[in-house]
Amino acid sequence: MNKIRIYKYLSFLVLLLSLIFIYPTFQSSSLPNWWSYFFPSNKINLGLDLRGGIFVVLGLDKDTSSSVIVEKEASKIKLEIVNKKYDLLIPIKYNSKKPKKNKGSAIFLHLTSNYKKTKGCVAIKEKDMLILLKLINKKTKIKII
Repeated sequence: MNKIRIYKYLSFLVLLLSLIFIYPTFQSSSLPNWWSYFFPSNKINLGLDLRGGIFVVLGLDKDTSSSVIVEKEASKIKLEIVNKKYDLLIPIKYNSKKPKKNKGSAIFLHLTSNYKKTKGCVAIKEKDMLILLKLINKKTKIKII
């Protein structure tokens, strides 16, 4: 019961202070002289969004955005080259003749130091890659299951 009474008084106080602060916005010319000593006498300045809004058109600079994407991808590839991930690789022909969007492409076998998941490729250790390279030729079909 006590908490409810406190919340009521606080709500009333907030409402009263709100009215005091907004009063000069509507009645700035008829404020008494003593008002500015105790309360704010400036009007509330409304931003563009409260005065009727603004209209913004956003555009995409294709050249800039594509160069940013290329730079990010290049930095990823540089890191993988430093890690010797692509010293040996075997490309797998998948979705390459008539590529279908969101079906993946550029899938290949590459090196790894551990057998963690990859983003669609198959990663094997160098000793296994060297064995595989001795066993396959250009006509060999690799099937990923």
